[in-house]
Amino acid sequence: EDLNGNIVLLFERGEEAGGNIRNLLPYAVETMKLKIDTCMATHVKWDVPTGTISAEPGAVFSGAYGFIIKLHGQAGHGSRPDLARSVLDCFNNIYNHINMIRMKYVAPTDILTCSVGFVNCGTVRNIIPDELTFGGTIRTFNVDGAGAPFVKQMMDVVEKECELCQCTYEILHMPDPLFECQNNAVCSEIAKNAVRKYIGEDAVTVAQPWMASESMQACLKLWPGIITFTGIQSEEAGTGANHHTPEFDVDERGMIYGVAAALGYVKDFLNYDKEIPFKPFEGTLKNLVERNL
Repeated sequence: EDLNGNIVLLFERGEEAGGNIRNLLPYAVETMKLKIDTCMATHVKWDVPTGTISAEPGAVFSGAYGFIIKLHGQAGHGSRPDLARSVLDCFNNIYNHINMIRMKYVAPTDILTCSVGFVNCGTVRNIIPDELTFGGTIRTFNVDGAGAPFVKQMMDVVEKECELCQCTYEILHMPDPLFECQNNAVCSEIAKNAVRKYIGEDAVTVAQPWMASESMQACLKLWPGIITFTGIQSEEAGTGANHHTPEFDVDERGMIYGVAAALGYVKDFLNYDKEIPFKPFEGTLKNLVERNL
């Protein structure tokens, strides 16, 4: 009875590049034709103390490009590398050159990282393989300004190095990039005030933007909203290791504050009667939801 409106709960199975946002959002927008005024999500963060919430405005999660590229060469015996066209040599050149692009073509004021997460090549030690597949991600808070030129230079490197090594390549996966998660400034202020009101003044903290990416970016392109960071770092509980590492663990007491912050934001937003400046995504819903790592 305290809620002045309706709440839609959205659960995305396999949100880590699972791609189910492409089913959820069209269902909500086109099939159910739901009128949404705001969206809100939270993510636990390893370096934010338990009991605190960060709800800063602007880009808090990076945008990202994902890529998988396959190189083709010519196999040969290890005793006659001159008769082979080594995809390993080709990839080595590509990898070293990619690491130079950040310095040569990206402005120092732009935040951008590129990493190769896997390389698959060869099966035996005495055969020069004829195929190699590698994949990775490019993360940035400036998808159009820094990310797009970086990707262009990277693909130029792939093309030229393949030509030099007498190899060819094919792109197996390179969708349009994920956008940054952009927190609406007004929604951010509503959220921070709600944390102060319902949890306490000391519960509001400022976390650094995270060079990770989230499918929540699609929701934030359609509706004004926020994604907050819920603290789980605790010396007492032995938590505070980075995500996706063997040492990562969660201080589950932080979940209480994350839920309280969400409920507080929803309650206060539904009673907010002022204008919220927002410019929705101008492209198609299909293009928006098919952006996936």
